[in-house]
Amino acid sequence: TGQHGRAADLYARAVALEPTSLLRLRLADALLESGRLDEAQRAYTAVVDNADAEPAARYGLGRLAVAAGDLATARTHFERAVALQPTFGAAHYALAQQLLQARVNLITLYARTGNVPASERHYRAVVDAGTQLAEAHHAFGLALVAARDVARAEPVLQEAVQANPLDAEAYN
Repeated sequence: TGQHGRAADLYARAVALEPTSLLRLRLADALLESGRLDEAQRAYTAVVDNADAEPAARYGLGRLAVAAGDLATARTHFERAVALQPTFGAAHYALAQQLLQARVNLITLYARTGNVPASERHYRAVVDAGTQLAEAHHAFGLALVAARDVARAEPVLQEAVQANPLDAEAYN
């Protein structure tokens, strides 16, 4: 029902009665969803050394790292979760999102060095993946403007505005 704070309190009571790894993971998840990030960190860390719980704990720690903006640490946790449990779909998805964000960042970095072909390769990869399109269109459109290729930049920036109508920079 979306009452994560209440769920966390109930899981905490359950853990006090029966401190199993599964209950500790459920508590950590509820804490994370309710925004109690420091408590969630402690709860995931408490079970990460348990072989049965480690993949889920690593995934949770990765989500916390994303929330903190520490993408390198997040990637390490997601990679470990996938290595431990190769069928862990959510961890694979989270890792893929990390890689796509890295590609979006590379669009801008290559554009700053004047390497528009490399920038475009990363742009095409993100577009082919079908996610983070607004950011990709925005970054590549600005890369084309910086390269003074306004004719190619215009439709890309129109795509950016279509994907995110609040992107004032793309409008400009």
